[in-house]
Amino acid sequence: MARRRSKRKMPPLHEGPLERLEEGGKVEDGVLTQYRARILAKFIAKGEIDKIEFKLARGKESDIFVVKKGPSIDIEDEYLIIKAYRIERSEFFKSIRQYIVSDPRFSVVKSRYRLIDMWCKKEYGNLKVAEVAGIYAPKPFAARGNFLLMQYIHDDNMDPAPQLKDYRLSKPDETFNIIIDQIKKLVRAQLVHADLSPYNIIIKKDYNKELPYFIDFGQAVSIQHLRALEFLNRDIDNIYSYFVHEYKIDLDIDKIKNDIDKIFIEELNA
Repeated sequence: MARRRSKRKMPPLHEGPLERLEEGGKVEDGVLTQYRARILAKFIAKGEIDKIEFKLARGKESDIFVVKKGPSIDIEDEYLIIKAYRIERSEFFKSIRQYIVSDPRFSVVKSRYRLIDMWCKKEYGNLKVAEVAGIYAPKPFAARGNFLLMQYIHDDNMDPAPQLKDYRLSKPDETFNIIIDQIKKLVRAQLVHADLSPYNIIIKKDYNKELPYFIDFGQAVSIQHLRALEFLNRDIDNIYSYFVHEYKIDLDIDKIKNDIDKIFIEELNA
């Protein structure tokens, strides 16, 4: 009987990048076609990733893989994340249009494939804005087709940093204030996350600090977007409601929203 190959086992490095992908385990379910495989293989050919290790998570519209970094990536960590948007999700195709329409940075396209590729590049661009603004968020490295390569936020055991909803904070008031400060920094960078929730914030322990990292920036919009202020206030309400429910924090939400709205208006008129 043939021996079963481990899903994490990859072929030797001397094989070509496309062959290594095909032999080492397929990125399946609407993510990888033959054409998309060639796009993914470019990450290996350009030295950005060495190989795909294993699938870390499956989301509503994408699969997340842990990959070993290639020699061209200048970062201390040995492993990165590649996010692969599935191209056959019709519900996702419909839902993301609201975050592109009225965003002056992007044009609306009808092709599902082109829209998903645009969405991937949009998340990459939003993460670059967040990086420059000093936001706790994964550092992006490259985006091609429906694949986004970025930093892997993990704990000391290399397990993924937990979502806020699954983590019990030791100093919730302090973490809440950091989140609000990050929202302000994003607005000053003329960006609104537009989907903040306990699901899209992960907690990275850094010595005695619990740092809230924002993730999933695909839907983030320019403050020029017609619904940007609506999205901004929804973000604040989502986070505040969670902290009130879970930690019974007592803060003046109206003052917080007014302060952030003032920054929004200042940047909009700048």
